[in-house]
Amino acid sequence: MRQSIEKAYEAAREQYAAFGMDTERAMEHLAHIPISLHCWQGDDVGGFENTGAALGGGLAATGNHPGKARTPDELRADLDAALALIPGTHRLNLHAMYAGTGGARVDREALEPAHFTAWIDWARNRGMGMDFNPTFFSHPLASQGFTLTHPDASVRAFWIEHGKACRRIAAAMGQALGSPCVSNVWIPDGFKDTPADRLGPRERLRDSLDALFAEPLDAAHVRDAVESKLFGIGAESYTAGSHEFYLGYAVSRGKMLCLDAGHFHPTETIADKISATLLFLDEILLHVGGQLEKFVPLTTLADLIAAVDRTYVQYGANATIYGDDSDAVARIKRQAALAGLKLVVSRIRHIGTEKCLDVLAGLRKHLDARITFLPDTSVDRILVKDGRVAGVEAGGRKYAASHVIAAPGREGSEWLANQVEALHLERVNNPVDIGVRVEVPAAVMEPLTESLYESKLYFNTPGFDDQVRTFCMCPNGEVVLERHDGVTTVNGHSYAAKRTDNTNFALLVSTNFTKPFREPTAYGKYIASLANMLGDGVIVQRLGDLRSGRRSTPRRMAKGVLCPTLEQATPGDLSFALPYRHLRDILEMLEALDKLAPGVNDRHTLLYGVEVKFYSNRIMTNQSLETGLPNLYAVGDGAGVTRGLVQASVSGMIAARAVLQKMGAANA
Repeated sequence: MRQSIEKAYEAAREQYAAFGMDTERAMEHLAHIPISLHCWQGDDVGGFENTGAALGGGLAATGNHPGKARTPDELRADLDAALALIPGTHRLNLHAMYAGTGGARVDREALEPAHFTAWIDWARNRGMGMDFNPTFFSHPLASQGFTLTHPDASVRAFWIEHGKACRRIAAAMGQALGSPCVSNVWIPDGFKDTPADRLGPRERLRDSLDALFAEPLDAAHVRDAVESKLFGIGAESYTAGSHEFYLGYAVSRGKMLCLDAGHFHPTETIADKISATLLFLDEILLHVGGQLEKFVPLTTLADLIAAVDRTYVQYGANATIYGDDSDAVARIKRQAALAGLKLVVSRIRHIGTEKCLDVLAGLRKHLDARITFLPDTSVDRILVKDGRVAGVEAGGRKYAASHVIAAPGREGSEWLANQVEALHLERVNNPVDIGVRVEVPAAVMEPLTESLYESKLYFNTPGFDDQVRTFCMCPNGEVVLERHDGVTTVNGHSYAAKRTDNTNFALLVSTNFTKPFREPTAYGKYIASLANMLGDGVIVQRLGDLRSGRRSTPRRMAKGVLCPTLEQATPGDLSFALPYRHLRDILEMLEALDKLAPGVNDRHTLLYGVEVKFYSNRIMTNQSLETGLPNLYAVGDGAGVTRGLVQASVSGMIAARAVLQKMGAANA
């Protein structure tokens, strides 16, 4: 990898030299320009307030990253480790939600410089400057998606006072560290649906900002900035703090304008905006990078998902969309937050298990004239020549190819891991997802499934601080068997035409293992094999029996009010197969989920085990999903880059477009 990077740099240096540019001198100059590192990269934007509020703010994050820092001391230790590996000069960008209050409950409008003394001392000891942001999200008073534009004057007043407090804290940081502290204001305020009034929220934002910035502070200590965004999750139709609004505000009020490289449409270039805005502003603030599944900008991903969705509909997918009722979504999201759950809202188009076959058959028919399919032919190895991919060997024959896209699916994850090992490519361990499939009466989940169809809920357990999530919710569906390379696990299906009286979903515990552990797939198979050994396949157990420390028997199952949809499951005891930690996490998740959907934690609820997701090995790739071996791409669940049908399809499109572009296709 290092060798290929150095070769690429040499080629770039020659090209720049042709235009009279010295890249070595530029790199030397860059080494002395401090880059401000965002604190939230250490804990997935969680902070240390423990308000109980969901992240919100349209953030593409859950706050549940396994192994995240849980205290300011842990985050500072993680930052030290990161900074030791990152070249150049740095600053720290801190959010208000990372205050050190010693466990005391201090609301945001009451924050003071004293709550950040440890951070200031840490930065001073490392010769670093700091930047500081107010936090206008993840708070009960931001739960409706509005802060400085809220129609309630008392709510606006709270957030104005929070902004004022943060400016004073930033000034204290700048004075203590001898370097001006940038205080950047970004708010999530906007509408999912097209509003009738576009002017009112912006008038309120203008007036709120004027009040927030009213106190004169020394520019040698604090520099004020405002940041725009194209749109966000939950604010797709209207964003109060648009680029046009903040450009006008910055020019008229003498504030710094923040341009975030991930906050614009991909057809817009930051370079164009820099040259335009600097004609009217003395300086600007740049945010570079972004999240968006680590591969593409948010708007590009939205376009790709829409393209995949259109393709599914073209070949027979149902036209009904779930998750568009903004009032219902807001109500469920609030109830989830009160239960300590994070609801990730997404629009769902349910195809149906049997309908998927029709969609795939339509796709296959369309492609038959364009592609040669070799079904039931196992690929023995990926071929390499002169340091590049050269094709594959399959079924005893060699097939030459200038580009190869590996998309083996979850069942092929172990095969791909073996290929990567043989090719000496870099890989990392994704979290290992192991858990159970829960089955309840359909009526229990109807308050969620009628509006959302599938509820994606995340929970951090109080016992072990592990992440547990719901996955693949199947309203009126059935539990089914899955077989993976000699082991049997469970899954769920929902059908377009066939309905049962039950709803099932998975509860998965995500565990991040560290070195020297390198076999997440083998670990998952081992846990599944224990259940297979005990249950001659999979085990089913009543929740009441599990809590009572006894195995379920056919007689006890017959006393239940719920008829299991998987008749092949053997009544037994899951505590002999699943680790104690996983069981405790699942039981705590069920208790929290019962607050959102009463009846989930009932003694008659059925648990099937085990369910394992085999996408724990992630191949290191670039943003085009190209691996360290030139022209070899790895996509889909089996490569560990996605977790679901639509995302897997999108990853295939990303790789295919990259290949077309490399091959010089006009319409790549």
